[in-house]
Amino acid sequence: MLRITLLTILCSLLSGCPPVEPECYSNCPVSGPRTWGVEMKVDVHPAAKASQADIEVTITRPSYSEHVHTSPPTEVNHISKRAIQDRAVEEGEAPYDEEVELELFWSCLTVGKEGKLKVKIEQESATSKVKITDLPSQPTLAVYRWESKRGFECVVMTADEKIAQEEEQREQEGNNNNEPEEEETSEEDGRDVYRGEHKFFIKKEPPQLQLTLPTDRLQVGSPDSYADIKVELLRDDALVVAGDRSYDMDVEVKLPWSCSIDSSTQIDSGDTHIIIPAGASSAEARLILPAQQTATLECEINAAAYIDSHLIGNASKSLAFRIAAK
Repeated sequence: MLRITLLTILCSLLSGCPPVEPECYSNCPVSGPRTWGVEMKVDVHPAAKASQADIEVTITRPSYSEHVHTSPPTEVNHISKRAIQDRAVEEGEAPYDEEVELELFWSCLTVGKEGKLKVKIEQESATSKVKITDLPSQPTLAVYRWESKRGFECVVMTADEKIAQEEEQREQEGNNNNEPEEEETSEEDGRDVYRGEHKFFIKKEPPQLQLTLPTDRLQVGSPDSYADIKVELLRDDALVVAGDRSYDMDVEVKLPWSCSIDSSTQIDSGDTHIIIPAGASSAEARLILPAQQTATLECEINAAAYIDSHLIGNASKSLAFRIAAK
C-alpha cells in the first residue's frame, strides 16, 4: 500500500504523467486534427450561353442532444449524447473566430465541364456567398420519359472532400501506394479539414402558358355564353421561337374551366383543348360557357401544355372573369 502511495505522489510531481481530464459531454474542445462540415445551398440560373449559380457556404458542426439516466442499484447519473443535426459554428469556436478561405471544385461530368473557385468566410462569421459564372448552358427542353432528368447533373465540393473521395476510390480499386497521402499531410501539419458537397441540376425551365381575354371577346347570353381566349407559349417572358421544341412541335393545350355562383354551386368543363401547330407560338380557343343567369358567375380558366401526351408546362396563373347577371 505504501509503494502505491509513493508511486502516486511521484507521478503527480513528474511531467511524464498526464493530468486526468474531466469527462466532457457537451461543447467539448476539439483535440487533434479537426474536421468541420460545409453546407452549401445552390441557386441555379440556367441560360442559353453560360449558366450561373449562387452558392451560400456555411461551416457547420454536429449539434447534440443529451439524455440523463440513472443506473440502479448504484443510482449513478449517466449522460448519453446523440448527434441530431448539423448547425452553423458559433462564437467561441475556431472557424467562427478566424478568417477561413475554402477552395471549391465543381464538375458537370455529363457534359465534361469542371472548374474551381475560392470563397472567403470572414472572421466572426460562419457563412459566405460566391457565384459560379461559367456553368454549361441549359439543355434542350426534355419531353419524353427517357429524358426524365431534364438537365445536367453537377456537383460542387470542398477541396478536402475531393481529396477524401479520391482516396476512397483508390482504396476501392486497390491501387494504394507508399507515397504520403495529401489528406494525411494536412492533418499532420495541424490544418483544419473542411468537408462538404452538394449536387444540383442545370435544367431548361418549361415554357409558360399565358391566357388573355379581351373584353369584347366575351359574349354572354342563352343558351350558351362563349369566350375567345388567346393562348401564348412563352420562354423568359417572350414568345417561343424556332429551335425551341415547344415551337418546333405540335403542342396540345388543355383548358379546363369552372364557374360558380357560390361555394355550393359549381359548374366544370369537360375536355376542352386546342392544338398550337408546329411553327407557331400562339393560337385562339373558343370556349363554350354557361348561359347568363340571374346571379353573376365567377369563372376561372387554367391551362396545361402537352407534347405527345407528355406534360411540358402550365399557365403561369389562371385567367379569371365574370359572366354578368341578367
